[in-house]
Amino acid sequence: KQWYQRRVRGLISAIFLHVGVIHYVLNMTSQIGLGYRLEKLYGPFRIAPIYILSGMLGNLLSTLMLPFQVTVGASSAIFGMQGVLLAEIFQNWSIMRNPGRELAKWIATSVFHVLMGLLPEIDNFAHIGGLLGGFFAGLIFLPTATFGKYTTHRRVLLLILGFALLSISFSVLAITFIEGVDPNKACSVCALID
Repeated sequence: KQWYQRRVRGLISAIFLHVGVIHYVLNMTSQIGLGYRLEKLYGPFRIAPIYILSGMLGNLLSTLMLPFQVTVGASSAIFGMQGVLLAEIFQNWSIMRNPGRELAKWIATSVFHVLMGLLPEIDNFAHIGGLLGGFFAGLIFLPTATFGKYTTHRRVLLLILGFALLSISFSVLAITFIEGVDPNKACSVCALID
């Protein structure tokens, strides 16, 4: 029971903890580079919930996939900010100057970071979960800047889609966690991800 409670508390607290000065500096550099731009553009009341939700989803996936490894750091939430960029591209595709180039840059950056996550002691499951959480939450919290006849319908559809994907992700991972199911047994390739 105590182990379970500590793991649940760790879903949020791990976002704010770091292992040493180098880890702290790397996370802060990423947060300043990516988070500052997004917060300036969309405001703290839109970015803060995305940051927390993506961090929690990444940490929940990490807890499931690496049950005997303690991980800390803001990486899951930082990857959530990377997911927000994808939501931004997705939502504003029709008004961007060169959306294909922006998507290619996003893919290259994301692939690079996931490949870096294959190094020892780096939690790729937290990164991937945070990325997905940031994308799903971005669909909910980011404003849609498209114009046209169907803007309101599109916005409602994106809200529903984002909320459904985020809710399903949290539900499936939480139920799997609570039931004590080991997803590593069902996923032979998952060992290669981290």
